[in-house]
Amino acid sequence: MKTIFKPTRLVSRLWVFSCLLGLSLASCQTSQTSQTSQTNQISQPAPPTRPALTKAPPSSGYLGLTLPAATTKAAQEGRRSRVIMVDGQRRPVTKDLRPRRLNFSLNQGKVIAVTKG
Repeated sequence: MKTIFKPTRLVSRLWVFSCLLGLSLASCQTSQTSQTSQTNQISQPAPPTRPALTKAPPSSGYLGLTLPAATTKAAQEGRRSRVIMVDGQRRPVTKDLRPRRLNFSLNQGKVIAVTKG
């Protein structure tokens, strides 16, 4: 039996791949230039500003309070609180920053300093 169809290499696969790659790159470049020209025409909005978390300093109203009174007042204001120092000795704390959290330093059971974080 004779072979009627002889496979011939009309075009190498590498050449086809390079042509397709060139076409896709050319189409990407035209779409990017049209997008950048549209982007340049549109004015960019100003970045939003952060609202102030508190208007008064955190120590206002807490200095001189006992720990239960200070934590109750912080809870009423919707803030978390923790004790970071008692009678000059530091307590173990985490390093995470929470802007609305209050850190109390105590001396003889009274709040002597308040910081945010």
